[in-house]
Amino acid sequence: MLHLLIEDNSELKNRVFPLPREVRKLLQKTLNNYKGDKTIEGYKRLNNLLSMENISYRELKRIKNFFDNFRGTEKSTEFILNGGEPMKNWVNSTLNIATKQVHDFKQSKKDAGIDNAFRKSKPKDRQNKTRKPTQVTFNTSNKNLLNNDILKFENLLRESLDIEDMIEDYNVNYVLNSFFYKNEGTQNWGVLINPSMYQKALAEFTKFGKLVNFPTRYIYQWIGIIFRNTCILEANTLLAGHGNYFPIEDVEPWLEEKLDDKFYEINNDDIYIKLSEKEFLDLCSQEKIYINESNGIHKDGQYDLFMNQEEVDDYDIRKEQYENDKVYIEYQKMAEEFNKKSVNYYGIQTKELGVNVKEHVIYEVINIYNYLDEIGLYDWMKMPDGSDAWSDFGLEPLFKLLNEYNDDLSPEETLVLINKLLDVSHMRGDIPSIFIQGGSRSLSNITNGNLYENRQKIIVITKKQKKMLKEALKKH
Repeated sequence: MLHLLIEDNSELKNRVFPLPREVRKLLQKTLNNYKGDKTIEGYKRLNNLLSMENISYRELKRIKNFFDNFRGTEKSTEFILNGGEPMKNWVNSTLNIATKQVHDFKQSKKDAGIDNAFRKSKPKDRQNKTRKPTQVTFNTSNKNLLNNDILKFENLLRESLDIEDMIEDYNVNYVLNSFFYKNEGTQNWGVLINPSMYQKALAEFTKFGKLVNFPTRYIYQWIGIIFRNTCILEANTLLAGHGNYFPIEDVEPWLEEKLDDKFYEINNDDIYIKLSEKEFLDLCSQEKIYINESNGIHKDGQYDLFMNQEEVDDYDIRKEQYENDKVYIEYQKMAEEFNKKSVNYYGIQTKELGVNVKEHVIYEVINIYNYLDEIGLYDWMKMPDGSDAWSDFGLEPLFKLLNEYNDDLSPEETLVLINKLLDVSHMRGDIPSIFIQGGSRSLSNITNGNLYENRQKIIVITKKQKKMLKEALKKH
């Protein structure tokens, strides 16, 4: 049966944790001993961490996510700047203790006879609510991500089968991490409903009006599969820009981690990605852009042009600043010229470059959708039938039906609900293909009693084999 392991992050997301003196001392020592590049993200994060009096739950999860996904050695700069093994152990221990405290509290309530202690107590109005997923992390060391996630098809905790919890577990971050650590060419939807077993359940229910011999544990596995993959479908839809908002709050930390030192910032739906001077100059040389230097600074010794010492001092400050910034001032002008030329026939900006002179940063600006398309996310987000794995019209009826599920439904009532869910369709592709093996084709075969497993098998033999069979029959 379906076993949902609950991480009580909804109770912890607003908590903060004091940084122990020993851990802070270790981090400060790491910072003091570091002699490398001080512009990299790891060094900046370490400084930010030491500036905090307390660490938020989200920051702890980010650090845990780094250590869980890190593939380098313990001697690497990135690993050391994140606090190394001591920091990793403290973060894991702190999160485990905090989660266990919440779980034990809820378990004690349940043991005391309080129903649904593991369920959210607030009323749910999902039809009028904007669902913004929260970040979750999981162990990605296993080769098959979806065999290492929340769903374990052994036992079912029915009180935990809750759509709000599913949305938190199978959210935008889950999809992005699955894509980043993908092992296949397209999205993996995990274990799907076996059509032969589904047909047997329907046949028994139709014949007797109830399930007599069919193992009801499969019914709850199936509704769990539909819950899970509907949530993934919603996350896909948001990422594809077909939802009612774009989940920038979830995408930004993921981008920041994956782009690492090349990440600069996000402004609305544009990503600013740092470029090296070589990358920048290569782009400009393709457009044959060269700027003559014009700085407005007089040559040394022309102090007689100034009226007083204050003007002389101001001149010296501007000259020193110019000496530091003059290369990037030139780059800024080159970027402006580049942007004028990178407008296509339709007046659309195909690529935009920018320069922050004060910070000495060169960057390119790319729309978030174009970036996700360039890295292959939308090509990867496919349903098993090969169609685009997002939906403009299918999610609303799916969630409306899923809201009908509750702990009091019998296996037969749950089976009827599953039947309704598998009937939901949209024009983009075959929605049932993310729930049941073979999708709509399997459902048609079930309706017509023509499942592949029930057909007579045809064996093709050669003429020589046919002759040998006839001779063997004659002998008998």
